[in-house]
Formats: sequence, C-alpha cells, structure tokens
Amino acid sequence: MAGFIAVPARVRALDETAGVQVNFCRMPTCPNFGKPPGSIRRGRGGAVNLYRRNGLKRGVSGLQCKSCGHISPIKSNLGVAEELARISVYLDPPAGPTCPRPDCDNRDRPISAHPELYQRQGKTEIGSQRYLCHGCGRRFSVATKSTHRQRRTDHAGVINRICETKHVSPPTIYRQARLLPPSVPRLRGRS
Repeated sequence: MAGFIAVPARVRALDETAGVQVNFCRMPTCPNFGKPPGSIRRGRGGAVNLYRRNGLKRGVSGLQCKSCGHISPIKSNLGVAEELARISVYLDPPAGPTCPRPDCDNRDRPISAHPELYQRQGKTEIGSQRYLCHGCGRRFSVATKSTHRQRRTDHAGVINRICETKHVSPPTIYRQARLLPPSVPRLRGRS
C-alpha cells in the first residue's frame, strides 16, 4: 500500500523516522525547544541528556526537559511519518489517462509522458478528448470535469422569456440594459 515507510526491525519511539522527529521540548522559551532527545539511559553515567523519561499518568510515557521541567508525551515518530505520507498522497500529481484495455502494452504509460503512443481523434459530444491507442488500436475518451453541464446561460433564451412575460420587444430590454451601472455584466446579443 502506498504511503508506508520501510523502517528497520528495531525502532525506538524516540528515533527519527523518515526525517520526522516530534519528540522535543514544546516550550518556545526553553533553550531545548526543538532539540531532539539523545539516547536516554537509565541509571548513572553515560551521555549527558537534555531530557529524562517521566510518566505523565498511568500508561503514558513522557519526556521531561531538564532545562525547564516541561513534560511532553512521547509520540511515535514512525506513526507520525506514516500518517504524513498517507495524507500527502493527494499532493502527488495524477499519473494521467492511459489505455483502458487491461492487456495493452500502453496500459501503464500515461498520455502526458508518452504522447507518441496515442493519437488524438477529435472530441465527444460533450467535449471530452478522444484518443486512439497505437498499441491495441482501441479508441477511448478522457472524461472532462463534471461541470460541463453547468455552462453559461444563453442570454437570448432569457431575453425571449422576459419579452413573453412582460409583453415588450427585445430592443427595449437591450436599451434598458445599457442604462445599468458598469459593475453589472453586459448582455451580449442583438440590439
């Protein structure tokens, strides 16, 4: 499944994963703000650490800053990295349309990357681009946006309806439309 990150078999919660490190002091005024923890060892000796493990409440481990004393809950860097990859999938550019036939050689070759494998064959009734695949000879069309049905209204039809209901001629409507302020869109058509 896309979006998952391969990690070594033994990963500690405090280790940076795929460039993600969320365990640090969260107090902006603290000198350790944004500094990741080193290897935290229990007992005496070893490296000097900026933090120590401390429980927030039963079952919740915390990271206590030795400088300011603030306790932050320990989060899984692996979990945050996987979630970031999952929600960022929509940012990847779409592969683009390809030949829909499952046994075609061009099935995994998008039109945008391999235009020489396809030929434009006009458009459909609603304006979708039609292509011919050179690999299998199949014609297919690329769907347009669903807003193709929301085209602009024909002003002539609206004007004719106003003329019928108000018993005036079209030149009268257009003459009055010219008197509207400039901020109102102008009607195009006969005058």
